[in-house]
Amino acid sequence: MMKNKKLKLIFLLLIFSTEISFAQQFNYKADLDSVKETGFYTITLSPEITSHLKTDFSDFRIADEKGKWIPHIMLNGGEVIAKEKIIDFPIMSNKLTDSGKTEIILLNKADTLVSRIKFFLKNTDVSRTGIISGSNDQKHWFIISPVFIERSYETTVAEYVQELKFISSDYRFFKIVINNFQNDPLNILHAGVYTKEYFEPPRLFIEHSNTIFVQTESGSQTLLMVTEQIPSHIGKLRLKINGPKFYARHFAVYLPDEKGKPGKFIAEFELLRGIQEFEFPVVKAKQLLVVFENKDNPPLTITDVYCSEPNVSAVSYLEANHKYHLLMENDSASLPDFDLEQFKDSIPSNTMILKAGKIAAVEKTKPEPTEKSFFKKWFIWPVLLGVLTLLFILVKSLLNDIRKTNT
Repeated sequence: MMKNKKLKLIFLLLIFSTEISFAQQFNYKADLDSVKETGFYTITLSPEITSHLKTDFSDFRIADEKGKWIPHIMLNGGEVIAKEKIIDFPIMSNKLTDSGKTEIILLNKADTLVSRIKFFLKNTDVSRTGIISGSNDQKHWFIISPVFIERSYETTVAEYVQELKFISSDYRFFKIVINNFQNDPLNILHAGVYTKEYFEPPRLFIEHSNTIFVQTESGSQTLLMVTEQIPSHIGKLRLKINGPKFYARHFAVYLPDEKGKPGKFIAEFELLRGIQEFEFPVVKAKQLLVVFENKDNPPLTITDVYCSEPNVSAVSYLEANHKYHLLMENDSASLPDFDLEQFKDSIPSNTMILKAGKIAAVEKTKPEPTEKSFFKKWFIWPVLLGVLTLLFILVKSLLNDIRKTNT
């Protein structure tokens, strides 16, 4: 009975995997330039490419000549970047005690709890043990933890770095007593802790061409209908305005409904003289409706409107002498889970550039039957009915088997 259950489960999985494979059909593709050298490549996604993609890029793939997906990461220029920096802990005292031990006192310059201190040592190939203590006045010391000092990784200069680990502490001063065992002391050059600085680089945008707009007045409001040639990614508006020397207007951006009225809300801003660029979460749309609140003021005159989208690129490791292409547009696609995402910080910044060619529609693997093929049209319905009937019988049989097993 167990063998029969396994066979039924396998058959069910085959049916479902077939359905999933049909769902993973992409509508468009674009060949990439030839890869002459193995390494990391950056592929800029032009507005022509992004017009075939969702705003989260879940329906974007890079594939080889066999159709196998190649891992990639997306970079949009607006991601938070983390950079490590060293916070120096000034050496207040560094001396040898009567017992031959090294006693070094450091000033804690960090604003948070400290659990690791890095020692920068002149070239050495020995290990030491020690004790770390803490104090807030350099008079009363309290033990924290034993520490172990050994040769660690080499830096770009003639020194080594060793990390002392201990329980989190926020003392103003740290004292490390190192056992030299009647040997010469370590040459400690300086000490400190590594911390990460987080910042957002300026976001780069690609401005669309051939954007048109129509301005109308409605009571105390100015309505601005902005239209693109095709549904596109839009994440910034740039306005050119004629108005009085001083003005301040509140306005909101919407997706228009079928009647051209404000639909889904996107963002709102304060329009001040001299500020004419406004960023908002990226939407994919052919039209935007901008509503200005004039109150009792005369309406402003909009002379130009420009739509932009973030400059997005894909980075992937490609091998020489292989042919690659991009796959786009799949409503049922979800974000891929590639291991490469975990190593984003390790990818070199000076990657090679690869361009995409002309976008073409993907040929369907199973073309729809034509009007001339009456038999195929008639035949498909009994097949679907048979598959559903078989699926029902298999599920019912499995439930019966499970019920008998439990009994």
